[in-house]
Amino acid sequence: MELTVWITPHVTGFLAETGAPLNLSALGTTVDDAYSELHALVESRIALGGTIRTMKLLDQQPTFDAAGTIGQSPLFEEWIAAVEDYRNEHNTIPEVE
Repeated sequence: MELTVWITPHVTGFLAETGAPLNLSALGTTVDDAYSELHALVESRIALGGTIRTMKLLDQQPTFDAAGTIGQSPLFEEWIAAVEDYRNEHNTIPEVE
């Protein structure tokens, strides 16, 4: 498992943070110290029975597959012409001549 860690300068040295969903932070006199302290916090949270998982909510692939077939429809050219007619009819921006 990999977890992104944000480390910034702090008055006492450096602050390492995980952000959501853990929202853990640790201070250290050096970047490595702050990182090590944060690592220990995460490990202790996991040792208590916690786990981190990702959740897939929507499969985007069918959308991408469908997008690749738009131009293959027999109605595609007719649709493009209808869009162009509509834009010409409702265009409020004058054409540059």
